[in-house]
Amino acid sequence: MTKLRRIALAHLGAAMLLLTPAVHAQVLPPVLVLPCSSTIATLLSTLVNGCTIDDKLFANFTATLAGGSVTQSLTLTSINDGDILREGFFLDLGGVSLPVEVSVTTPLFVGYTVTVLDPLFLITDIHLELIGFAAGTTSLGTVSELVTLGVGVNTLLQAGSNPLGGSFGNTADAFFSGVNSLAVVKTITNLDVFTGDRKVQQEVTQQRIPEPASLALVGLALAGLAVARRRKQS
Repeated sequence: MTKLRRIALAHLGAAMLLLTPAVHAQVLPPVLVLPCSSTIATLLSTLVNGCTIDDKLFANFTATLAGGSVTQSLTLTSINDGDILREGFFLDLGGVSLPVEVSVTTPLFVGYTVTVLDPLFLITDIHLELIGFAAGTTSLGTVSELVTLGVGVNTLLQAGSNPLGGSFGNTADAFFSGVNSLAVVKTITNLDVFTGDRKVQQEVTQQRIPEPASLALVGLALAGLAVARRRKQS
C-alpha cells in the first residue's frame, strides 16, 4: 500500500467517523431536579430547584403581590406534547386565593428562567397565550411579560382579553436568533378573566445547532462537486 493511499484511507476513515451520529450527553443540573408533572398541579413554592421538561430546566420561580411572596398559592402543570423542540407549562390562575386583589395598581408578578440542557440546541421562540373568559368590557385582564435574553437584550410580549366578552385565547410570540437560557417576568393585572379552569400558557421552541464538523463536510463535498464539474466541462 502506497503512502498516498494510506493517507487517503485515513482521511476517509475520519470523515466516516464525523458522519456517524454521535450520542451527546445533556448538561445535567447541579442538583437533583425532578421532571415537571403533566398530570398533577405543582405549587411554585415546592419547586425550589425547578423542574425539567425533556431537555429544558424551568427554575427560579417567583411570584409576588404587594411586595409579598405568593408562590404557595400558584401552581403549574407541564405541557407534554411529545415534541422535544417545544415545551412549556400552564400557569393555573382560575380560582386562586390571594391576600390582595390583583389590579393595574397592584399587579401580580411571576418570574422564572429557562435553560436548555442539551448544548446542541438553542431557544429560538417564546410563546404566550391566555386561556380564559371575559364577562364583559370591564374584564380587560392583560398579561405582559418581559423576556431577558442577555445583558441589555429584552423583548416584551403582551396578550389581553376579548373586550367584547366571551372566551378567548389570545397569543403573542417573540423570535430570536438563539439563546441557551432566558429569564421571564410576567405582569398580570386582572384575574377576573381566569375564573374557573383558566390558565396562562407558556411555551418555548428550540432549534438544533449545526455542528462545525458537519458544516465542514458539506463545504468539502460542494467544493469537490464543483471541481469535478469543471474538469468534466473542460
